Amino acid sequence: MSDPAAFQLDILDGTWGSLRLGYDAAGAWSTLQHVGPAGVALSLTPADFESYDWAGQVLTLTSDATQRVVAHFAHSDEEREYPEAALDQRGFVARLGGHPIYGGIFLHQMSSMGIGFPVIYASTAGGKLAFTLRPVHSILGDYRSQGPAWSGIKDPQVREALAQSGKLAAG
Repeated sequence: MSDPAAFQLDILDGTWGSLRLGYDAAGAWSTLQHVGPAGVALSLTPADFESYDWAGQVLTLTSDATQRVVAHFAHSDEEREYPEAALDQRGFVARLGGHPIYGGIFLHQMSSMGIGFPVIYASTAGGKLAFTLRPVHSILGDYRSQGPAWSGIKDPQVREALAQSGKLAAG
């Protein structure tokens, strides 16, 4: 049985194209929330998180978790050097207690795609992957219109789960 307070981030086998997610939140979520265990390529739990900056919505992975992600998804020297490229357009689902609460795709920050559901911008610094979560894709970086929940990302239960796991960054 899943811990009702446990947060996890599932990186999916499928991509924006193979999952046929489209551009709007309702259609994408209808598909993503039904991805079962067979569609999950790799699950990340608080043990894999170095920290989660709640104010900035940035999840930093541990070195070990970063290496696992790279080993799983990077299939060329270039992707090993720039693992964010290996994750581009791959689906993800965030779960709390095993239940899907939001999902979307990894996306390059300067992509021209008009994605109207959550995205993760992956980057590397100091040998660690950092995932910046956003409620929609916007090269302008203005998310005020998304409201306080940010398409489910800023769920108070997620904040509490991360605080209880000791991974919530101060601030």
